[in-house]
Amino acid sequence: MNKNNFDVAIFGNGLTSKVMCLVALHYGVSFINIKGKEKEEKNSDDIRSLALSSASKGMLKILGINLLSQPVKKMIVLEGGVSRGKIKGKVIFDAEELQEQIAHICEYSVINKSLEKKLKLDSKHSITEDPISIIEDRDYSKIFFKNKKIIKSKLNIFTEKLDTNQQNITNAEYNLSDYDDWKNSENSKGYKIKYYKGLGTSNRSEAQDYFKNLKTITYEADDNSDNSIIK
Repeated sequence: MNKNNFDVAIFGNGLTSKVMCLVALHYGVSFINIKGKEKEEKNSDDIRSLALSSASKGMLKILGINLLSQPVKKMIVLEGGVSRGKIKGKVIFDAEELQEQIAHICEYSVINKSLEKKLKLDSKHSITEDPISIIEDRDYSKIFFKNKKIIKSKLNIFTEKLDTNQQNITNAEYNLSDYDDWKNSENSKGYKIKYYKGLGTSNRSEAQDYFKNLKTITYEADDNSDNSIIK
């Protein structure tokens, strides 16, 4: 495979992007992590602590990361927000009543450093530049950068909400009302919809399937448009 051709391009520099890179590495899939300049600078000293589900911690253990964490004995999940006027409901999880571990508290920085130590990404697997354009080709997406570098990938995974500029490049939109209209229309029939959030939303088989039998879409290339972008 050409050194600039990858099975997967993973966009982002947060925990999710690092986990996705680790999954690709674990299963021998060629990948490139497109971090972006601003995203790398914002992630320096995060003082948060995160509640990891047992599924999240278990998945990380499969990937070779054993985290030091504190077990959670009771967790209250609020719907609507923490303001009293906005709370629509709450669910209480009690480890003693459930007779199983419900979550584990771990510092963000500990998780982040553990992932980076395991990954040890070099320049061959990461780019700290934002793309200026993404064009669909016959077998790959062509991702263009200001320094005239071109990356080709079979699959693009975006792990963070895109800023306005990146939305324009990828033709992505964040409009809940449009999504609800589509979901309630005839066009959504035949689709299985699942909401993903956090590291443990996917089970082990789903994580393995992400990079298996990658879907290839064929497009007609436009050489004139490609050449005009990199001039």
